[in-house]
This record gives sequence, C-alpha cells and structure tokens, in this order.
Amino acid sequence: MIRILTFKNFVLGAFLLSSTFLPQTYSENPSKGEIKRALRDFKKELREKFERQNQQYAWSYASMLTTKDRKNITLQDLLHTHYLILRNIDNVNAGRLRTMNVKLLSQPHIKFPNYHDVPAQVNNFFNWLHAVEGDPVTIAIRAFCKLVLEIHPFADGNGRTSRLLMNVLLVQAGYQPVNFHKKTNPHEYYKIYIPALNKVLFYKDYTEFDALIRSRLKKRTRATQNNEQLLEYF
Repeated sequence: MIRILTFKNFVLGAFLLSSTFLPQTYSENPSKGEIKRALRDFKKELREKFERQNQQYAWSYASMLTTKDRKNITLQDLLHTHYLILRNIDNVNAGRLRTMNVKLLSQPHIKFPNYHDVPAQVNNFFNWLHAVEGDPVTIAIRAFCKLVLEIHPFADGNGRTSRLLMNVLLVQAGYQPVNFHKKTNPHEYYKIYIPALNKVLFYKDYTEFDALIRSRLKKRTRATQNNEQLLEYF
C-alpha cells in the first residue's frame, strides 16, 4: 500500500506541475471525476514513456549479450535484462525473482511453481541451457517456453524478458530476432501467437509454435536480404 500511495503522490505532483497538460484537461473548477481521469491518463502516458525507454536500454544490453557464448549466459544476465525492462515501472520487483505465487488471469487453474522453488528451477534451467546440444532454433524456442510457461520466474515481465533471451540465443546462432507484438499486430498476436503458445502450455505440443517461429525467421531473413526496413521487436 505504501508503494502505491507513494507512486500516486508522485503522479499527482508531476501532474499539478505540468503547465502544458493542465489547461488542455481542466476547466477552472475541475470535478473529482475529471481529476481522476486526467491522473489515469497521465499515469498511462508515464508508463508508456518508461516502457519505450526501457525497451531501448534492454535491447542495448541484449546486443551485448549476443557477443557471448550461450554457455556463458548467466542468471545475472537474465536478472539485469528484467531490471532494465521494469525499472521505473515496478522498482520493487525489477531484477528480482518473484517472492509470491502467481497464476494466469485467463487460465486461473494453471499454476506455476511455488516461489520458494523458483531459485532452484532457474538454476536447473541454466544448467540445461549450458549443456544442451542440437538445433539452435529449437534450443531458443525451448528456452523461451521453459522460462515463461514452466517457471514464470518473475512477478511481471516474464514474456518480455523470455522473448528477449530467445532473441539473444537466435542472434548468437546467426539468425535475425523475431517477436509478436500485441500493439503493432494484435490480430497476429491474439489469433496466432497466443493459440500456438497455449498448445505448448496445455499439451506440450510445440508443433505450431515451432512452425511459427521458423516462418518468421524466414521472413526476417528475406527482408534483410532485400534491404527492407526491419521493425523493432520487443
């Protein structure tokens, strides 16, 4: 509660100090409802600003990680990536393994490991990542799915952090990064990407998700060869 109140006070202070925002939103005697709406909008704009900044920092750090060997990627690398993604948005949990139990809002019957077990499971994940051999695309896909669907190591930001790690592994192996963004292409995200992930989650069936990633890799390779502009993926 203290953290929430502190953030609200910060937003209120920043809002009241904004000389350009107030005249556009308020009448001379704003109603309580107008103030709440304006605060909500300002909070959303502030979060989106931090998300854009964090995206740049996280991608910059990920670019550095691509110069390392897969066997040298560590828990600290994962935690720092997560910190860069959530800093100024959730400073309490940014860069930390979760200290609470979590579940999917859309699938409440799906339970992730107890938070007490997360450190050991993450350690097992890195032991697997350093030892596994085989097709690098398959390894990148499995790494993503293990983190986001099996361990879910963070209170928030699991998908973004896991996708970024998947892209690091792909680039290390000589591929282009791939992603599926709900803001830039909501139809693809909700109608193709999420259903394919659900098959992995519910049935351990990687067929559609593997095909989806490999199809995107081919498109990205063709775009690069044709000097087409590549969108940012995060």
